[in-house]
Amino acid sequence: MSSQEVPQWVTNLTNKDFKPAVAINTERNSKTSRITSPPGFQNYSNKAVPPPARTLNDRRIEDMLIKKAWAIAMNPAKSIPMNLIMSYFSGSSLQIMSIITTFMMITGPIKSIITIKEAFKPVLTHESIKYDVKGAMAMFVVFQLLTMGIAVYKLNAMGLFPNTKSDWLAWEAPAQYVGGRSFFV
Repeated sequence: MSSQEVPQWVTNLTNKDFKPAVAINTERNSKTSRITSPPGFQNYSNKAVPPPARTLNDRRIEDMLIKKAWAIAMNPAKSIPMNLIMSYFSGSSLQIMSIITTFMMITGPIKSIITIKEAFKPVLTHESIKYDVKGAMAMFVVFQLLTMGIAVYKLNAMGLFPNTKSDWLAWEAPAQYVGGRSFFV
């Protein structure tokens, strides 16, 4: 084949009259159809394909994943009683251990809330239960906020939380803290 010759298929593709001349009738019941469908072929082009039916096993897996999501959400709730006991026994005096435990009760929940998608990653991979997991994720955040609330109360009891005028103004008399509660002098 020389470089000057143009293949027949190129000529056919560039010819405007070629496409209508080769019209193929693809209707199955047409007597004028020149090309028949292969054996076993079913034409779905005009029929809506139904979604696959959910089996009993799929429902069980979804239920199991929802239970797993709620188990993940309840993990912070299990640590709330321990945090209450630790904050009670560490006292309200300014000591390094009580300050460190209080600091950890604030930073731990913040880190957990930021990485909530990582905590729920095993159950978020399934699109069918994506919206069912949102409630569990909300409760996870609520329990983390409760833990942070314990820490804020502990900071207030130790006198490290600025909540009086004397904490902000130099000419005010400082507040006297007795037994973890503030009384103004």
